[in-house]
Amino acid sequence: MDVLSEGGTLWAVVCGFLPFEHANTNKLYEKIIKGQFELPPFLSRKARDLLKRVLCTDGARRLAVGPILQHTWCVGDAPVDELTGEATPRGGPPTAPADAPVDVALLETLEQRCSYSAAEVAAELAEGKH
Repeated sequence: MDVLSEGGTLWAVVCGFLPFEHANTNKLYEKIIKGQFELPPFLSRKARDLLKRVLCTDGARRLAVGPILQHTWCVGDAPVDELTGEATPRGGPPTAPADAPVDVALLETLEQRCSYSAAEVAAELAEGKH
């Protein structure tokens, strides 16, 4: 996996813009090669630390996938395994309670805009396949 480029993707998702931008392509490449970026002030200390470490241009110092997944920004307040000292991964994406009502308007939007069958999506939700 190319951690540096994935770091750029993470930056874009978290910040809403790319870490390296310049109208001149040569200047853009220079910024990428030198690792010149400005961290937005709205980022948390943990997010700032992670982004600096995945966008590090020195491959020997750049975080690998394992340490990224164990970074405090990724695990947050996940419990720590007493034997290994590593954070226990969270249980996956949040899920709605089994008895939560289905949002009919959202199902209609999915059907109209994305061509999903509202009936099939509702059935899969009822079966816990979401």
